[in-house]
This record gives sequence, structure tokens and C-alpha cells, in this order.
Amino acid sequence: MTARRGSTAGIGHGTWRPEAWYNRPRRLFVEHSQNVVSHSKTSPAAAPWQVEAVRLTAFLPAASSLDPESWWAELTGQPPERQISWRKQSQSQSDGLLARPDLPAARLVLKTERARVDWLLGPELESQEGPPDIGSAHLGPLPDVLPVFCEMMLRWLATTGLDVTRLALGVTLRLPVKTKEEAYSLMSNYLPFNLAPESSDFLYRINRPRPSASLDDGTIVNRLATWAVIRVQTLVISASVGGAATQEVSREGEPFVACRLELDISTADDRPGILPQDRFEALLAEFADVAAEIAARGDRP
Repeated sequence: MTARRGSTAGIGHGTWRPEAWYNRPRRLFVEHSQNVVSHSKTSPAAAPWQVEAVRLTAFLPAASSLDPESWWAELTGQPPERQISWRKQSQSQSDGLLARPDLPAARLVLKTERARVDWLLGPELESQEGPPDIGSAHLGPLPDVLPVFCEMMLRWLATTGLDVTRLALGVTLRLPVKTKEEAYSLMSNYLPFNLAPESSDFLYRINRPRPSASLDDGTIVNRLATWAVIRVQTLVISASVGGAATQEVSREGEPFVACRLELDISTADDRPGILPQDRFEALLAEFADVAAEIAARGDRP
């Protein structure tokens, strides 16, 4: 298989309107918030989830022949800062800091291998001096970030014309709080069970697959969600120069505590054949709907 050049008019039966994406996740987040059935719990839906990272993965037929050298520049309108190719392994990577006002201080990474393409968007950390500021290491609120990323990915899918066998959207979210006890109390609002505030080392992963709403061929959409509470403490290590070797470890600042939600929304890996290219927009819209739904309503069937 080889990549085919297409046009954006091919997506969504010629009705693709990029501007329509910008209000979609915000509207859906509000709609899901208004439809929460909380079983006597406080509705979690108003929580301002921050995006740590977002990813699109396209799985291709095994015999695919890729030419990704120009993809990053064509998508962003600027050259990448770095471009590396490992031809023997059929792997490549391009990345750079985006020059976009709606995604300030965001780094876009393109990784390819024989039958897989990954686009990853995350906060820029390389230019920071000293330890990274965990508190500011995010892209912004979910309703602001997701439509921009999805619009970029739709343009890439349309212009490359790749045969795609499976598509996946990954989103890592966080909800900062002040204390571990507050994190466990808040996390209980998103789950079908309660967590004791004195709990620790919590990790809950579940896949709730459902039939696709955008494909009428029986395709199953995986809705894999991983819930956790994180606590990050910056440590400063001081080592002596000359004389007896000594080192001191001290804590810097207050620990960063947050609820974290990792989403991996994808078409099932046992689906046969190629995904229809004229349904890419509808399928990615469905993935965005699922992300907004889980972030607003929590873990529901």
C-alpha cells in the first residue's frame, strides 16, 4: 500500500467545516455536565480538567509505504526543529515548538514506523531552566485544546490519504488539588465507588467498549480509562566538589497533587479491513464526544 494524496473536501462527504470543531468539545462538556446522574454524589462535571498531553495514532496495513518527511512542515506551515530518520528500522521522528497563539508553548512530535503513525502534542519543557514547573506543565483546559488538535489531525488525514486500519485518540488529563485527601474525595465523585480520604497508591483502569455511533458496520469503540491520584515533589540534590564526597537532598516547594485521567479511545483491533476515509471526521468527532463525556460524567457504562 502507498500513501495517497487527497483533499480536505473528501472528509465528511464534502461538508467538513474546521470552525465547527472549536465549540464542539465545550458544548459537549456542558451537555454531559447537565445530564449527570450522580447517585447522591456531588456532580463532578464542572471540574476544569487540564490537558497534559494528547495523541493520535493511526495503524496502517503491514505493507504500507510511507513518505513522512514533509508531513510536519505541511501540517504546521513551519519547518520542524529536529528531524531524525532510521531507515533500516523504517522509523522517523520530527518535532518542534508550534508557532500558534491558540497553543502557546506546545511541542508537536511526529513518530512513524512501518505500520504506525503517532502525533503527540504536549507542553514545551526543554526551554525551561532548572527543574520543570509541574504546575504549569499543561496545554490548557480540555474544551480549548481538543478541538484545535482534532482539526489539525483531520487536515493531516485528508491530505495524506492513508489507508488506516485502526484509529486511536489518547488524552492525558489532570485536575490539580491542594492535598491528597482532597484528591481522593474528589476522585470519588467520578467513580461508581467511594475512596477513603486516607487511601494511597490508587490506580483504577477499565475499558467500557460500545458500538460505534459513526460507523454502521458493527465496529466497536474501546473506551479505556485509567484513574489515579498523583503526588509530585521536586527534589534538589547538592553534591560537594573536591574533598570528601557528600550530597544533600532537599525538597523544593510544595508537592504537586492532582487527580489524573488517562483516556485511550480507539476502534477495536479485531476490526477487519480499512476504515472508510469519508468517515474520519465523524469517527474523530465520536472520540472527542467520548473524551468529553468521561471527563464530565466519570466512569459510566
